[in-house]
Amino acid sequence: MRFEDKVLEILNDVGIYIDRVSPEMTISELMEDSLTFLSFFIELEKKYRIELPDEFFSEDINEKSIADVKEMVMSMIR
Repeated sequence: MRFEDKVLEILNDVGIYIDRVSPEMTISELMEDSLTFLSFFIELEKKYRIELPDEFFSEDINEKSIADVKEMVMSMIR
């Protein structure tokens, strides 16, 4: 399963229903509140059995794209 498909599945699980996810989409485009944000990243960490580093959640996290998230996750599971 492609990373974007897994992201879409997680988004649906946390109550965000969209048809597709593109690598260019930003976190702020997908998540409007902090509860959804936290739920998404908790589920992502569970799905990939990782713990994202605190530095990843910097002030500019909302401007990070799905491609940025993918890059971080893939670097941790290699």
